[in-house]
Amino acid sequence: MSDEDTIGAGDRQDLTAAEYVLGTLDPAERAGFERRLAGSEPARRAVEEWSRRLGPLALASGDV
Repeated sequence: MSDEDTIGAGDRQDLTAAEYVLGTLDPAERAGFERRLAGSEPARRAVEEWSRRLGPLALASGDV
């Protein structure tokens, strides 16, 4: 069973928002998610929440 079989749409969006904040999406995925952000308040809230959660980690690690 793959993750796609067990992860609902809301969870997938939340995980994609986390990957977006971490910068781990490939360019096509990032562009697609940014298009979704333009029209989705839940997606924007997810990015804001992950930014808040992961911000301290980003500050501690510096640029790579």
